[in-house]
Amino acid sequence: DGTSFGDINTRNRLEHYASLAVGGRVAPKSYVFLEGWTSRQLYEINKDLDSTVYVMSLGATWEATGKTTGNYAMGWQGRHYDRPSTIRGSGTFSGLYFNSYITWKPQEQTQVNWDLYRRTNETVLGGTRFFISTGTTLDVGHSFTEKWRGTLQLVYDHDTYSDPTTAEGKTLQRKDNYLTLGAGLWYQIQPWLGTRATYTYGERLSNFNSAEYTSSVLMLSAQAQF
Repeated sequence: DGTSFGDINTRNRLEHYASLAVGGRVAPKSYVFLEGWTSRQLYEINKDLDSTVYVMSLGATWEATGKTTGNYAMGWQGRHYDRPSTIRGSGTFSGLYFNSYITWKPQEQTQVNWDLYRRTNETVLGGTRFFISTGTTLDVGHSFTEKWRGTLQLVYDHDTYSDPTTAEGKTLQRKDNYLTLGAGLWYQIQPWLGTRATYTYGERLSNFNSAEYTSSVLMLSAQAQF
């Protein structure tokens, strides 16, 4: 629903989704598949963003060992916008798509997840309709005891916007690089009550200086389930 990008007008939309996949086993614990899916997105207010996404990919799912599993898909993605716009830039996108993850459990108490992706996202940046995100995420979780658990996260993301924009006396295709580092500590007081403390550092570097920022967020919270 676009919650990571832009204002509430961008997020309000109706989405229709359909997919089809066929595949087969090529080894006792390995499968290959061909998948296609499409998503029709109709926005409540920002009608310039009404679009249809098409993805066709070839992938594999495997269990390399009892401790390592993974999924990888690579193919082509297209995005076509319903109506031309003189203020929102390009009306189409066609390019490489991939989405993958690997999960490794070196021991019962520890799990490592690694994701790699390339996809398009909508944007509210003037003169553009979408940006291409290419990035990776590494998550590590470890249970010290039955009650204590720690997490670490590293995220890198490179965004390239669809069309050149003018700012700071120059006209360029905006490119941003994001780096996020996070750490958390969880304590389970009771089966129905837990607490956690998390710290997240974020940084955005851009070829437009006004778009750059750094952030530091420390959060303490409690969670209860009844």
